[in-house]
Amino acid sequence: MTRSIIISFVCLILFTNGINAQERHLLTINEALAKAENGNRQIRMAQINEEKTASNRRLIEGMFLPQISINYGGMITNNPLNAFGFLLQQGHVTQASFNPDLLNSPDATHQFTAGIDLKVPILNMDLFYARKGARFMEEGARHQREYAKTQTEYNIRYAYTALQMAYRSAEILDSTLTDVNTICRNVKNFYDEGLVQKSDVMNAEVQVRTVESAIAKARNAVSDASDQLKLAMGEPLGGEDYAVVPLTQECYAANNTTLSIYMRDDLLAMRSGLSASEMAVKSARAALLPRINAFGSYQFNDKKFMGFHKGAYMAGVSISWNLFDGNVSRAKLRAATADQSLMQEAYHAKMEASEAEFHSNLRKLEQLQAEILRQEASVEQSAEALRVVKNRHAEGLDSTTELLTSRATLLRHQLEQAQTVMEYNITYYYQQMITKISTE
Repeated sequence: MTRSIIISFVCLILFTNGINAQERHLLTINEALAKAENGNRQIRMAQINEEKTASNRRLIEGMFLPQISINYGGMITNNPLNAFGFLLQQGHVTQASFNPDLLNSPDATHQFTAGIDLKVPILNMDLFYARKGARFMEEGARHQREYAKTQTEYNIRYAYTALQMAYRSAEILDSTLTDVNTICRNVKNFYDEGLVQKSDVMNAEVQVRTVESAIAKARNAVSDASDQLKLAMGEPLGGEDYAVVPLTQECYAANNTTLSIYMRDDLLAMRSGLSASEMAVKSARAALLPRINAFGSYQFNDKKFMGFHKGAYMAGVSISWNLFDGNVSRAKLRAATADQSLMQEAYHAKMEASEAEFHSNLRKLEQLQAEILRQEASVEQSAEALRVVKNRHAEGLDSTTELLTSRATLLRHQLEQAQTVMEYNITYYYQQMITKISTE
């Protein structure tokens, strides 16, 4: 009976550990990017904005199409003029209709009218340029959507690298804690043998508690970084932290991509907006010109409800020219011109800043690469120095303080190396983002 209980308890532990292992999902960078493609809110907002600009473009294009409407209405009157007019429209005028008594005091006359109206734009230059501007705005929104995807990819890689760094820090600290615990036990044994002082034991215990505190902070950093990654992907927060592949340095092959930055989607979106502002100026200027439109209608008139006795049509062309509207049109033109000038300045400032950013980021990559090589040497030297001090401490030639200091130095260099690798990778991802050429 006891043996069965023990077996059941062991199986329960193994089953529970299996569940926890399954919950801690290993997330690759490609999986994270795929999740963000559908879940990131920045991308969804850019898609909605693109749909909005497409709707605005269709709205303006609809103004170039004929407008057709139908109507039906009924009236009753004893007004002499209107009553006789109804009879004319209905085709019911007879010789008796000219009786002065009937003309002066008509009975209540009914009129039911069914009609269809047609309006056909012919020449409206302001709408012509407005339509071209709307197309440029839609094009710009499309580039903004693509750039939102590029930014999201960078944000995902940034968050993923931060999570890798958090795990790497925890790993380094766990290894350090193992060493420091070993040192602390050895120091206690030396103290029991009367080889070291009580202060050495206390220093070793303080070092253990310091590393344990750092490990707790590192584990919190893992959860924070995992939540940031979930937020970037559009995943619900909470739950198990994601596991990620270990942190390694990205390989960057330097190339001359200075000119490619001008083909980025964000700059292309600004150029589309600049073209749209140019069309807005032309549209405001064209609003001062005459407009030509055609119109037509066909009506059925009857004295009975749902009757269609007499039909008549009317068609024509109108030319309208707003010569003076209180300078409203001219004020709109000046405002559109000012907006265009502002967009031109913003675009040129963005181009200059982007080129400077490219060169600055490239220099930063080179500096971080050199720093990584120096830190690799520092880690190797610190590890060798620790090995030597351990041996000397075991022989009583070096103090406990020197041993703990040597171990802390190795920890510092290891964390600095991991931090620099993380900064290098993030800088590399940023360089990819600011040099990515539009595929549209």
